[in-house]
Amino acid sequence: MPAFVLVHGYTGSPRDLAPLADWLAARFGRQAVWSVCLPGHAMGAPPPFDEAAFIQSIAAAAEAMARREDRIVLVGHSTGGTLALAAIRQNVIRPALLVLLAAPHHVDGAALNRWELHRQGTSPVALGDVARMVRHINRIGSLPAPRALPVLLVQAGADALVPTQEALAWTRQGFEALRALTLPGAGHDIGHTPFVPALADWIVRQTEDLLHPTNAAAEAAAEHLAHLEGPRLQHYFRINPHARRHLVGSPAGRQALETTAPALGAMAPEPIQLNVEVTTRCNLNCPHCARRRHDRPAADMDGALFSYLLDLLPNAWRVVLAGLGEPTLHPRLPELVAAAAERGRRVNLATNGTRLSAERCQRLIEAGLGAITFSLDAADPSVAAVARPGAAVDRILENIRRCTPMAAAAGLATAVFTAVSMRNVTHLPQLAATVAGLGVQAWMLTDLNFDWNQLHSVHHTLDAAGRSAIRQALRTAFARQLPVLGVQGLEAFALAQHYRAHLLFPPERLGARSAICAHCLSPWQTLAVDVAGKVSVCDCTPDQVVGNLRDMPFGAIWNGPQMRAWRQQMLSATPPEACRACPRF
Repeated sequence: MPAFVLVHGYTGSPRDLAPLADWLAARFGRQAVWSVCLPGHAMGAPPPFDEAAFIQSIAAAAEAMARREDRIVLVGHSTGGTLALAAIRQNVIRPALLVLLAAPHHVDGAALNRWELHRQGTSPVALGDVARMVRHINRIGSLPAPRALPVLLVQAGADALVPTQEALAWTRQGFEALRALTLPGAGHDIGHTPFVPALADWIVRQTEDLLHPTNAAAEAAAEHLAHLEGPRLQHYFRINPHARRHLVGSPAGRQALETTAPALGAMAPEPIQLNVEVTTRCNLNCPHCARRRHDRPAADMDGALFSYLLDLLPNAWRVVLAGLGEPTLHPRLPELVAAAAERGRRVNLATNGTRLSAERCQRLIEAGLGAITFSLDAADPSVAAVARPGAAVDRILENIRRCTPMAAAAGLATAVFTAVSMRNVTHLPQLAATVAGLGVQAWMLTDLNFDWNQLHSVHHTLDAAGRSAIRQALRTAFARQLPVLGVQGLEAFALAQHYRAHLLFPPERLGARSAICAHCLSPWQTLAVDVAGKVSVCDCTPDQVVGNLRDMPFGAIWNGPQMRAWRQQMLSATPPEACRACPRF
């Protein structure tokens, strides 16, 4: 079990970290948390800056906690972070993990001006002590990182004292294992903000992750999964080795490795996929879309929130840009893709193709896009006018034809996704011939989901003409060597190797429904987040909101009472109506 040693800043006090200490104590017990009071700080006014005395107080706390034979997590806020590093340098403490909260990396004239503003209205600090503090910070910031020390770096997005770019300079220090999180809207005094529960939850989850023991079998399984999935996952494992066990142990990972059947229950492991709605705006008016029932004001996701989601979930390798809006309408989409790709994530864009010109496609590829799925329900403009009102079919097809060669050259996966209904089922043979000539790697067909769509679904309306059209479309596609997949493989790993298990054969599988959970893994491995940070049970249930990551800890949402109850009902003999209407179930 971890033991936490908390160190406040030079002009602060243990009160600055009291809410964090209380949260950790409630989780691990009061005996597992030690709040250091730096010498001279009990009276309120800052004492002389005495680095040796401060380090000795940290050493005393470490010695007391070491008697428990627990792994020490050393947490330093502001200058307490550099003091913690100095203590590590002097070998008075060897923590298993270091957490830097809004810690300054260096101090120059601008930083001193910010510090003076921050200190207005408080007890003055002697000039000599300011000089000693500055010398200490700059010296620690110039030294190489201690070896084999995992580090969590936490920055406040609205920190007027230690701006984000200064704090993130620690990422260039050379720490062997580092995870960072920026809290949007939080100020320098992180310990006294509404973010404390979310921050504490993140620290605990990363502590469990970074200190989790490894074994040869798990490493071999991760290497095999990366080999099956390809170079992108291999790269991700190199920069984030602690994610290996999560992907290997995920339901999709177990299926791909053909080890054991996924053990599904009320609780779920860390999600390995993040489905993000980056905009609520859309330029089409599809009759089967959830927007018809859940229309929301036009909004684009803020870049800070997007980055927060990525760092909040460091083991979510797949990032799917989808939701109730058309992602290409986001004005800064390439920047979002780059933010995820820089963290090693595989970014999949789900688009209607109307705005994906060759130039825009190239920009997204250069930003690090990993896959493109084009939503296309008809090749005939008259059919598209009914199935996807507003879709300019000729322009969409031209965009796809221009994008697929660029995608292939960059190693991107490409597919066409078609929602089949009574509106377009008899036109599938024509669409099959068109899709086969677009250069995509796969064609995925799905029946309509959502309970209000069922009267138009293949499941309810398929007749002899529709069955014949589906068979003819499949024959056309297979003859052109275009694999046609069912929607049950949407979240599978190693699909290129295991695609036969997901082929839409026999054709009747398209309209089939499961009475009990037979295929769906989403609530056990995929987090669905809307443009405002709200989490729903899955993409198929946008009305089932279980919390908002802006103001709730991730753990309280992902394995909170609502998600646990939903998973249990999914596994019962009477699953939710939304699941029984879903072709993925």
